[in-house]
Amino acid sequence: MTNLKYFMEKKDILNLIFLKLKKKKNIKNKNGLFYLSIL
Repeated sequence: MTNLKYFMEKKDILNLIFLKLKKKKNIKNKNGLFYLSIL
């Protein structure tokens, strides 16, 4: 349960970073979906 919570928090942090990069570089949705599928 603790590991799952840690994973969720880690994923949330990665999502926040991805959103910041998406705003900066205007990544296309297609590339965004590919990135999310890797996670």
